[in-house]
Amino acid sequence: MTEFIDIFSTGDFISQSINSIGYIYTILKTGLTEFFNLLEISMF
Repeated sequence: MTEFIDIFSTGDFISQSINSIGYIYTILKTGLTEFFNLLEISMF
């Protein structure tokens, strides 16, 4: 349990979470853009 508290005190945990959230957001954004591009191509 002490290791858990150490992670929080250094702030690494928070920066790690922000990094992973940003990474997931980028992937989703890219994926959605590609998806809508394909939709537009198939519609016309």
